[in-house]
Amino acid sequence: MTLSRTAWRGLANSALLALVVASCTGPAPETGRGPIIVATIQPLASLVREVVGEAGTVRALLPPGASPHTFDPLPRDVAELEGARLLVRVGKGLDDWSERLLAGVGTPPRALTLLDLAAIRPLEWPTDDEASEHDSSEHGTHDPHAWLDPIRMRDVFLPELARSLAEVDPESANGYRARAATLAETLTRADARIRSLLATIETRRFIAYHDSWRYFAERYDLEQVASIEAYAGDEPTAAELADLIHLAQSQDVRAVIMEPQLGERIARNIATDLRARIEMADPLGDPTDPARDTYAKTMEFNGAAFARALGSRGE
Repeated sequence: MTLSRTAWRGLANSALLALVVASCTGPAPETGRGPIIVATIQPLASLVREVVGEAGTVRALLPPGASPHTFDPLPRDVAELEGARLLVRVGKGLDDWSERLLAGVGTPPRALTLLDLAAIRPLEWPTDDEASEHDSSEHGTHDPHAWLDPIRMRDVFLPELARSLAEVDPESANGYRARAATLAETLTRADARIRSLLATIETRRFIAYHDSWRYFAERYDLEQVASIEAYAGDEPTAAELADLIHLAQSQDVRAVIMEPQLGERIARNIATDLRARIEMADPLGDPTDPARDTYAKTMEFNGAAFARALGSRGE
């Protein structure tokens, strides 16, 4: 049986979804020893893998190269959650599609939701921008991209992750805590490296392709003046682009940040109009690229990209 994406969106209740999934998918693939842990996006999966080590199996729901904002899972993706003991997700609207998958799982796993952790201090979307759609019910009221601050992840997420893993797998609790502590040291070094890269930048203002870098900007004292797409997939109108260029010119913005998961044509055109530097930064990472195959490497990759875009005189 093949289920179209349209039909998938139209399923009205969990019972019907469970029946459909049962006819569309077979049993979950065999895994190694230990618990199965599932993360919605690659950055979380990377951190989870380093803390889990050889004690379990870690899966990511979002494929490399896909955007969580536009991802539309299929019923067969439910198999990734079968047998999982813990689901690690972002929350605040970014990966709500995981709820549709959970509806088809016989025994849903526990959930650790990043933005439900009070100490993360989620940033609210600005409300003074009439062109912004972030305050709509679809997009939520909080910026979900908190994983792009490595210090928030070190100080808040890692301890909670180790605790959650210990609860679902008490026999390996000491190993989880030890590996989380080691990873915290890795993130401390990554943060120091990023600060070094940004120490000599010529300007702190930039335009983002989509509004994902505010946590990163807050941590490293940068200023995101505007975004080309307020929400990934919401392509701007010609009038909105003209306003953006006017705003950037008035504030002497000379840096544009694009992303590999999204189109780059508009970003390049804006950079040309502004005579600005343009660089690719990656909010998600890529397990197939040695330069971005771990969370820490991805964050350092981004620090270097911002340094080049902002005119660093350093490395």
